[in-house]
Amino acid sequence: MITTVAQIAVLVEDYDEAIAFYAGKLGFLVVEDTPLPGKRWVRLRAPGGGGADLLLSKAADAGEAAAIGRQAGGRVLLFLHTDAFDADLARLRGLGVEVCEGPAAHAYGKVAVLKDLYGNRIDLIQPAAPAHDREFFDALRGRAAVRAALGHGSFLTLDFGAPDASWHLWIFCCGWELRAGARRLTHAEDDRAAIAPEAAALVGDPLAAVARDGAKTGFFFASGKVLATFPVDDAEQWLIYAPDGRVLTLAADGSTAVTHAGKSR
Repeated sequence: MITTVAQIAVLVEDYDEAIAFYAGKLGFLVVEDTPLPGKRWVRLRAPGGGGADLLLSKAADAGEAAAIGRQAGGRVLLFLHTDAFDADLARLRGLGVEVCEGPAAHAYGKVAVLKDLYGNRIDLIQPAAPAHDREFFDALRGRAAVRAALGHGSFLTLDFGAPDASWHLWIFCCGWELRAGARRLTHAEDDRAAIAPEAAALVGDPLAAVARDGAKTGFFFASGKVLATFPVDDAEQWLIYAPDGRVLTLAADGSTAVTHAGKSR
């Protein structure tokens, strides 16, 4: 059976000028640049690591060259998801990326339409969270972590809200990493001696925002640290316990549900 879309080809005039835009401005990672007879095999990956790779394909004849910038017939060619729409849009504008429409807010999220160096249209989207996600995330925003504890293996619990620590975040069966900018401080595969001090350093750090893109989540702290989670198996990734006994759970497939503590999920 077909399992995934591995690559999407983007026609370009020149490999290096396309890399300068997609990697230098949009922030894509160059994961492969292999010389081949008469061409290069250049694959780019979104900085968050998700989705299909972009394969830069240099036009080889006049027909292909005529399609550069018009692969989608004037429609949007690429849809890029972000978990920090306002910051990303400001950064891209500062780098000279053309914003031809928006930003605008819709039921499905925030969106702005960009153009690449050839005129291809690109949607930058921050998907809207379901109402129950927003309720829980908004309630956590601004609350400082008052306690951090390690559970079994790499399970991590953060309690929020002085003085009674009435909100609880359980990082459960998922991969996770704690970053400060580009620097990874610790991650789920570290030994407990490495995880413990970094988790403890989150105590007193207010949670500034929570953003979810499908099955991936970012918990953004006021200090600039980000606790990022992602699925590794079919189990629940994290759970947020509210003071009234309700529990918001993120499944491995990216779906969320609200149940009551003690009841079957």
